[in-house]
Amino acid sequence: MVIRSGTPRWASATGLAFVVLFGVAATLYASGAGSSQPDVSAYYSDPGQWSQQIEGFGVLTVASIALMIFVVTLCHTLIRQVWWRDVALLSGTAGVVFLMLANMLWSATAFTVLIQHHYQVLATTHLLVEDAAFVGLVVAMAAAIPWVLIVSWSGARQGVVPIWFGALGGAASALGQALSYWYFPLAIFLLWVVVASLLLAVRWRALSEPQPEPLAEVRNRPRVEL
Repeated sequence: MVIRSGTPRWASATGLAFVVLFGVAATLYASGAGSSQPDVSAYYSDPGQWSQQIEGFGVLTVASIALMIFVVTLCHTLIRQVWWRDVALLSGTAGVVFLMLANMLWSATAFTVLIQHHYQVLATTHLLVEDAAFVGLVVAMAAAIPWVLIVSWSGARQGVVPIWFGALGGAASALGQALSYWYFPLAIFLLWVVVASLLLAVRWRALSEPQPEPLAEVRNRPRVEL
């Protein structure tokens, strides 16, 4: 399989960019409003606090776009079989869509306060929207599990990534995604993205080199006599 020289590098760059930007967005979103009405009212009455959610929205939007590019380039780089490639693309795309939906819900209250001046945020409404965003994140990670498994296995079969990464890496990431309800297992998925990006960055030259034509095909070619 001959791959354009820039493709693995694009996958590597966008994968690393996603992890860095995801971490920045999580830091911006981390200073939540709390759950009691006094805490929620105090948080959304201070522009210096709720503006961080809008900043987190912008950063996570860029991170989601980077992940989208990472999904597409990784599928076309590592998966030969069209059917499996389609499944992986649908899985990765669904993960990106649900991540964007979660991002939208996380920042919805802050945008409402920005647009509707003097809007009084109720704690019950805030918690409803915030928990819906959390569910969106969990669904995003679950939807992307087939993409991780197919990409890991296909890459290992073609020798693009080591066997240990194809087996253990994909399984560990899938487990972390399945347990994303507890937040911290997400770190395994992020680590998988980092390792996959670094492996592509190291091996992009080998991927770009044309493979020698099999000897059997050369022998079976019809001879042309002049």
